Amino acid sequence: MGQRNYIELSRFPVFFRHYAFIDVPEHLADSLFIRHKVRVRFGQEYTNDEQGYSFIFCKIRKKDEKPFLAALGELSNKMMLCRHPDYDDFCQKTLDAMEAANESEDTNNPKKQKAIEADSNASVVIKAESV
Repeated sequence: MGQRNYIELSRFPVFFRHYAFIDVPEHLADSLFIRHKVRVRFGQEYTNDEQGYSFIFCKIRKKDEKPFLAALGELSNKMMLCRHPDYDDFCQKTLDAMEAANESEDTNNPKKQKAIEADSNASVVIKAESV
């Protein structure tokens, strides 16, 4: 199993989970989804022409989440076999940059910062009471 190649999108899912994953324009992940018997509803697709990779937005049923993640875990090996040796590096760099941008956004937004502080204070109180 290679590097993480997806992000879970935060929504209020009732029956579905929303994800974005990194693939190539040839859609190598599709055959893995078929093999794992996962029904994927695809949304927008954004392609980076310089790198040759695409971000694909999708949603899956909650009950299909484990086989979906297993299929994405196998995608890294398939990329290596299909002559995309830089796939893991691209995924790591891209997802790390997205997380860093999200963290800086959280620290720059005063409302989110107060919520984070309040949440961390609440967890400290809960831990103190449970001891």
